[in-house]
Amino acid sequence: MEEVDLDKIWAAYPSDRRRDRTGCRRHFAEALGDASVEELAAAATAYAAESDGYTRSKVCLLDNWLRLGKWRHVDALRQQKATSSESAEKILRQVAGWVKTRHGMCRHVTSGQVTAALQRGLITRDEATAAGVLK
Repeated sequence: MEEVDLDKIWAAYPSDRRRDRTGCRRHFAEALGDASVEELAAAATAYAAESDGYTRSKVCLLDNWLRLGKWRHVDALRQQKATSSESAEKILRQVAGWVKTRHGMCRHVTSGQVTAALQRGLITRDEATAAGVLK
């Protein structure tokens, strides 16, 4: 299973920066104590995107990236995801408030927001229909 998981990171990392698969396997196993395979793959993808176009002397080869813990910016990805979720929830609560009060901002509410608010139980179908955001 671990080899399959390493393949996900290997594939996410730019091909010209991969080397020492045996070393990568060892460092990958150590990294799994602090992050999931999905988080490591996301960190590898993010690093590949942020370092795209850099010269070879300015980038980290995969074995070093794992060994030196350069993947730890996964913490920043976790924070960004949490902040994004909190922000989305705040917006949905605001949308629900507009729907319940039939506020003029209802005309700017998307069908996706209405669906999400309904699924979370923030509004009822009757409230959405009365506000004109659900037909």
